[in-house]
Amino acid sequence: MLLLLSNILVMKYLFSLIIALAAFNFSVAQDNLIEGVIYDSVTEEPVTFAKVTLLENDAYVLVDYKGQYFFKDVAPGQYTIEVSFLGYQTARHIIKIEEGVQYEANIHLKQMFIHPTIADAQLSASVE
Repeated sequence: MLLLLSNILVMKYLFSLIIALAAFNFSVAQDNLIEGVIYDSVTEEPVTFAKVTLLENDAYVLVDYKGQYFFKDVAPGQYTIEVSFLGYQTARHIIKIEEGVQYEANIHLKQMFIHPTIADAQLSASVE
């Protein structure tokens, strides 16, 4: 009977120790985070609703109305961030994520200038 009680106490102690270590590990662990803002390179205004992709794992997000984006729980490693939006040149940036690091990647997109073609001019002339 005494042996049974001592085994129960040991089990309770081990269980408490495991819970305490798990809680400590959870509180110390930090999320690897990539965040930033997408800007127009000329106006310095945020570019809203652009697509930001991590090419290595095909994860993507759409930028919010303030030009902000973020990726949570990114595994450590090297990533290529690709930003694309209609009317802008696609931008790519390589970053290296380390354990417990929050990485900020603010990216400036260059506007594309589209030259009107003769066909566009003829179409415009015929519409008027």
